[in-house]
Amino acid sequence: MHRALEIPEIVQMICVYLSWHRSALAALARTCQAFQGPGLDLLWHTQKSFKPLLCCIPADLFDFNDGDTSTLRAWALRRPIMSADWARLISNTARIRDFTIGLESEGRRILPTLRRFLPGGLLFQNLKTLGWFAIDSAIDFKYIQMFFSPTLSGLTFGCGPSIANISLLSALAYTCPKLRQVSIDLLNDYEGVAGSTVIYSLPRIESLSMGRLTLAGLEYIGRLPTLKSLCLESLPVIPDVVPSSDLFPALRDLELHGIDVTSAPQFFRMYSEAPLKSIHVSSSVFLPSPAADDLLLTITNSTSHSGVTSIKLESEGGNYMEVLGRDPDDSTFALRDRTLRILFCFSNITSLSLESARGFDISDVTIADAAQAWPRLESLELTTASQYTPVPLMLLSLYHLARYCSHLRSLEMTFDATTIPSTAVPVVTQQQLISMDVASSPLANSGAVARFLSDIFPNLRTITALREHADNEDLDELATYSDEVARHNRWKAVVNLIPEFVATREEERARGRTHDILF
Repeated sequence: MHRALEIPEIVQMICVYLSWHRSALAALARTCQAFQGPGLDLLWHTQKSFKPLLCCIPADLFDFNDGDTSTLRAWALRRPIMSADWARLISNTARIRDFTIGLESEGRRILPTLRRFLPGGLLFQNLKTLGWFAIDSAIDFKYIQMFFSPTLSGLTFGCGPSIANISLLSALAYTCPKLRQVSIDLLNDYEGVAGSTVIYSLPRIESLSMGRLTLAGLEYIGRLPTLKSLCLESLPVIPDVVPSSDLFPALRDLELHGIDVTSAPQFFRMYSEAPLKSIHVSSSVFLPSPAADDLLLTITNSTSHSGVTSIKLESEGGNYMEVLGRDPDDSTFALRDRTLRILFCFSNITSLSLESARGFDISDVTIADAAQAWPRLESLELTTASQYTPVPLMLLSLYHLARYCSHLRSLEMTFDATTIPSTAVPVVTQQQLISMDVASSPLANSGAVARFLSDIFPNLRTITALREHADNEDLDELATYSDEVARHNRWKAVVNLIPEFVATREEERARGRTHDILF
């Protein structure tokens, strides 16, 4: 054996490289002693089925009715279980760190037998993360205790909010002292009572994702000194007057989904100066511009301006048809200049995503000011739910982003590309932007647009338009959406021309340098 294989780190690197080729790794683990342990560790690390575990049980141990191993009646002992029967199973389950059980997981009906006879009653000795998705089988949930390893740090599960289930989960703090990340789906727990009862048993949790909490439950997790990440599908009713307090002292990442226009601002008023880094708010309906501004203003008043690096405001579109049916000139649901200017205080922001029902009534001047306010911006998304909206932004807005946002890598916005900015503007070249989503942005001359974009974004290689995933060669589609297809094709011509313009400029510069040397 080569001496290099005596170094564990090298053996581990080889196994990791081969982990994408499981058959090769398995063969190596079987034939070379140096790779046996590390190879088996990687092969068993993540499992999403009981099938590999069943293969570790002696074939003569159970009787299977008609060869069917999927029902509880199928598992019947043929002989007494000997201690040696468990050796292979226990040896391999000790290697598993991540296990997922779903509704169709093969062999999950062996759980009653394992629970009854398994030595120690614990299936995985070193499990780190568990996903339990058998939420339609209330009978099975009691067997989850077999998976509660003392080493468990991450748990994702769904179940009904029964007294038995909640009582079982209340012991998590004792059975899983290292548990830090929990995602809970309690069916029909509309008031959040059951969910709140569960989280009272998680005093050291760092990441929590669940449907709903009571107000008392929300205040409880707000006082936890360890909570760094929170995701809620809805908020409880919060009193109009909530005194600001030192809640969420360690919270970094916040996601609120399905919120209404009144509950979200009240939530942000529950604390002051939380050290948030990422804020993601999804409203149940599209917010009119004044309501969106009020929400963002509340966020700015309760959050550290220097700490936030990511903001996302979107909608689940509960009132989409109502908004779509409004008069085309109705700009109530169009986000305006003030919306962006409210966020100028977040000087370290790297990612901003705003969704509007009726587009953005924003000027190029505001984009220029925004680009200067957010010099670290890496991703900007200004998305609209309707393509039939006014487009006040011009190509000049891209010039401002190229000039002041040197780190910008991804851009999504709608702008008017029918007019090319004057060549009198100073030359600016931004090297980082590689992808752009132009949605329904109008344009007339693909060559002129490509020439302009290749100058400011020479590394732009992907442009996504509105009909990116539509069949643009279907005759019926062409007849119905001829203008949209033509616009899509013009944008595809732009992205194909950009490398040619860049190459031409490089050739011209090279000739110029040669001319200077010779003359």
